[in-house]
Amino acid sequence: MVKRRLISTAAVALLTAGLAACGSSSTGSSGSPTAPAHVTLNVWLMSGSAPASLVTAWNQQFEQAHPNVTVNVSLQQWTGIVTKTDTALATTQAPDVLEMGNTYVASFAATGGLADLSSVSWPNQSTWLQSLQEAGTYNSKLYGIPYYAGDRIAIYNTNMFAKAGITSTPTTTTELLSDCAQIKATEPSGTSCIYIPGEYWYAMDSFLFGEPGNGTSAIATKSGGTWSAQFSSSADQTALNWIYTNLFQTGYDLAPATQNDTTTTTNTVFDSSKAAIIVEPGWDYASVYGTGTSFTASDVGSFALPGYTSSAPMPTFLGGSNLGVAEKSANKTLAEEYIQMVEGTQYQSEMATVGGVIPNSTTLLNLQAENPPLNTAAQAAKTSWFTPNSPQEATVENDSYYEDLLGAIFSGQQTASAAASTYDSQIDSVLNGS
Repeated sequence: MVKRRLISTAAVALLTAGLAACGSSSTGSSGSPTAPAHVTLNVWLMSGSAPASLVTAWNQQFEQAHPNVTVNVSLQQWTGIVTKTDTALATTQAPDVLEMGNTYVASFAATGGLADLSSVSWPNQSTWLQSLQEAGTYNSKLYGIPYYAGDRIAIYNTNMFAKAGITSTPTTTTELLSDCAQIKATEPSGTSCIYIPGEYWYAMDSFLFGEPGNGTSAIATKSGGTWSAQFSSSADQTALNWIYTNLFQTGYDLAPATQNDTTTTTNTVFDSSKAAIIVEPGWDYASVYGTGTSFTASDVGSFALPGYTSSAPMPTFLGGSNLGVAEKSANKTLAEEYIQMVEGTQYQSEMATVGGVIPNSTTLLNLQAENPPLNTAAQAAKTSWFTPNSPQEATVENDSYYEDLLGAIFSGQQTASAAASTYDSQIDSVLNGS
C-alpha cells in the first residue's frame, strides 16, 4: 500500500468541496454529475471503552468530512468476543474497523483476518506507548493501532498510613516491607498491609519484570520461531520466592492465594479497612470512595507499585485495546482514515480527560496532572510489560495457566521451582500450538 500523508478532516471536507466545484465528479449519460455511491462504514467498538459523547463526536466529524458515508458503530461485549470476531473476520460480513483487546491482535493477525497497516502514516506513531505498539505488531508487521491503555497502581488508605506513622509512600520494596511492618503493628489481626490475590497475575508478574537485571520477557521468550516459558529462569525464581517469602509468609498479604482478582471483592476488603493497600487499575480509584463507601477522597491515595531499587517503579502490565481493519473490508481506505482520526491528538486527549483512560502517546501522559490517581497511572505506563505476542496467548490466559501456576506457589502447595517446571512445559506447548 502506498504510504499516505495524514490530513485533517477539515481539509478533507474542503478538498471534497473543491473537487466538486471544479466539476471533477463523474457524469452519467445525461451529462449531469453522478453522486458518489453511499457507503456504510461498520465499526465494532467494545462496550465501556470510550464515552458515548466522544464516539458520537468523532462519527459526526467523519461523516461531515465524507458526505457519502454513514458510520455504523456496534458496541460489543467482552464475553465471547474472540469467537465472534474470528467468525466475522472469515466472512465478507466482517466489520471494517474493529477494537481488539491487545492480547488478541496476534491471534486475529495469524489467521489472516486483519489488514497489514504497516505502510500507513499514523498520528503520534513515534511516541506510542511501547507495550501497545508491541501488542499490535505480529511478525514485524503492524496490524493493531494503539487505542488506549490501562494499568495497575497501588491505592492506599491514608488514615492507616498516618496511624502507623508513615509520612510518605514507598519508592522501593524495602520501604514497602518496612511500612507493612509498621501497619501490622498498629492494625488488628487479620488486616492485610497489601491485599493482592495470589492468582492476580496482572499485578504479581510485575515483580518478575521488575527483578534487577531481568532484561527479557519474564513470561516467555522466542528464539528461532519457538516460544519458551521463563518461570524456571533464575530471575523469575528469585522474584517468585521473594513474593512468597516477603508478602504471604509474613502475613503482609492475607488475600486468598488461590483466588484471582475480582474488583468487587478487593474493594469491599479495602472499604472495610481490612487492607491498607490494594493494586487495581487507575480508573478504579474513584470506586473506593464516595457514595456507597465509608471513605471520602482524602481517605485514599495512590502510588506506583515500588521497584526493587529506587531507580524506577515496578513495570506495570499495560492492558488496553488496539484498533484494526478487517482484511476482507471493502472500505479499507475509509477504515484507515477513521482510525487516523480517532488516534489523533484531539480525541486521544479527550479519551484521557473525559474517558479517564491512558492515551496512546507518551506526549499526552501529563493531561491528568491535576488528577492524582489518574496521573499516577499515566506516569506508571512509561515503564510497562506485556504478554508473549503469540497467536495462542489468549488460550494461555483463558485456560488459567498463569493463575494456576501462581496459586500453587503462593498457597504453599508447590515450591516455585516445582510449579514452574510443571507449568513452563504446558505453557510452551500452548504458545507453540503443539
